[in-house]
Formats: sequence, structure tokens, C-alpha cells
Amino acid sequence: MRLIKTEANRFFSRRFIMVMMIALVAAFGLTVLTVMSASETPSAEAWSYAREEADRVRADTTIKYQNCLEVLTPSRCDDLNPAHVETEDFIYGTFNFRRSINGLMFVLAAFLALFGYLVTASFIGSELHSGGMTNLLLWRPERLKVLGTKLGVALAAITLISAVFTVIYVGMFYGIAATTGWVGYLPDVFWEDLTELALRIIGLTLVGSVVAFSIATIGRHTAAALGALMGYIVVWEGGARVVLSIVFPEISEYTWYLSSHIAAWLVGGFDYWDRIDGRQHFLDLTESGLTLGAVALLFALLAFTSFKRRDIA
Repeated sequence: MRLIKTEANRFFSRRFIMVMMIALVAAFGLTVLTVMSASETPSAEAWSYAREEADRVRADTTIKYQNCLEVLTPSRCDDLNPAHVETEDFIYGTFNFRRSINGLMFVLAAFLALFGYLVTASFIGSELHSGGMTNLLLWRPERLKVLGTKLGVALAAITLISAVFTVIYVGMFYGIAATTGWVGYLPDVFWEDLTELALRIIGLTLVGSVVAFSIATIGRHTAAALGALMGYIVVWEGGARVVLSIVFPEISEYTWYLSSHIAAWLVGGFDYWDRIDGRQHFLDLTESGLTLGAVALLFALLAFTSFKRRDIA
């Protein structure tokens, strides 16, 4: 218990972590101000125009929906269902909470994932590089326990920070919609889906944090995690995609790239066309979650194995 308290104090007393939290607040504030500056309360004329447009679109989609049902099942034609057409969707220049919050949650995911990655890499990398870990092991000569406690404290702190910022983030945009925009109809299923998305965002943040912590542990420096991230993005996500599309244009295997699994994890899965077998496939939430979890577990095992065997000093 004393070791946990010590590591918690170390985490929240680090200057870099405080700077990153300030940067996170600043990024949130800039996003909120941007949305506020582009939103205004809809006028009576705007509502009149929206009703006319909604009626026109409903009439058009009703015909398309009926034609679709003649050849496909209702589930395949659901996108054309005129019941999905809402008058508020045709109000422009006004922040619509129901319509816009999911897109803004993806911005939150990017903020939190980067925050977690940098913070956890710094938390272990700086101590290994400066010799602070060596001093800690002199006091508590249990390598795996010390490293595990440090990782556990970092993940618990990231979870707490992410949860608090997520609630504040959603609350602020709800407040903007309630005062200068439009909240929209929010059934229970809307809040359930939004909560699930928020939990997946926090889960993604924790996966990135574990990977960053592990790479910094193996490389003994925060820069190792940053270099690995940039190298992966440039060499594999960027370079490999381009090279494979030129050399093997028939290959379009999205599951080879972590960015695809991250996207599927956030949006709940997506369809993609495989040119090899000429069929459409679905990258689902479960497959992406297992892949991301396996990556985090693999890096953690490598880090703990490396830390157990090597000389710290």
C-alpha cells in the first residue's frame, strides 16, 4: 500500500504530467470555443426552411425505400427509411448536440489517446533514464512488483483523468446546445450508445498507455516510445500502404493495420471490400478489441521480461 501511495505521489507531482494536463484543458477549450463561435439559436425562418426540406426528403426517400424493399430485406434498406429523417437535421449554422456529439467524441479520443501515450511513456522512461528507478529498487528490491505497481498506478490515474475529462467534455457541449444551439431528441438508447463509446475511448487510451509504458521500459527512455510511434506511422501505416497498393494492387487487407482496428473499435465496426476473394467483409468490434488487447498484452510481456533480466543501472 505504501508503494502504491508513493507511485501515485510520483505520478501527480511530475511537472510534465501537469503540463500535459494543462495542454489537454487548452485543447478542450479551443474545441469548445470553435463550436460556440459557429453556433447560434435557430430562428423561426430557419425552422420553416427545415420543415420544408424535411418534408421534401421524406417524400423522396419514401419512394426509394419502397423500391428497395422490393428487392432487399428491411435491414438492408434501413438507411433509406423515411422515419430516420428529422426536421432538426436541416437546421444549419446551429450546433446540434444529438447530431454532432459522436464526431466530437472522436476528437476526444485523439486527445486522450495522445495524452495517455505521452504521459505513461514519460512516467517510466524518465526514471529509467535518470536513475530514479535504480534508487527506488534499492528501497524496494522487487523488480516486477515495482514495475507492475508503477504501471497499475499510471493506468488508474489515466482512467480517472479520462473519465473526468469525458464527463466535462460532454457536459460542456450539452450546455452549448442547450443555450445557443439545439439539443434534439435524446432517448435512453442515445445515452447508452454514447456511454459505450466513451468507455471504448477510455479503453483505447489505456491500450495506448500500456504500449507506450512498455516501449519506454524496453528502450529506457521516453523518446523510445515516441520514436516507435512515429516509425510505425511512417513506415507501416503510411509507407507500407502505398507500396502494397502499387506492388500488389489486388491486396486490400485492412486487418493488417492497427489504424483499421482502432477505427472499427471506435465506430463499432465497418465493411470493407477484399479484392482477393471478391467479397465484402466486416471488421467487427470484437475482433478489433481482441487485436488491440493482444498488442497491449504482448508489449507488456516483453517489457516485464526485459526489465526482469537486464541490469538497471
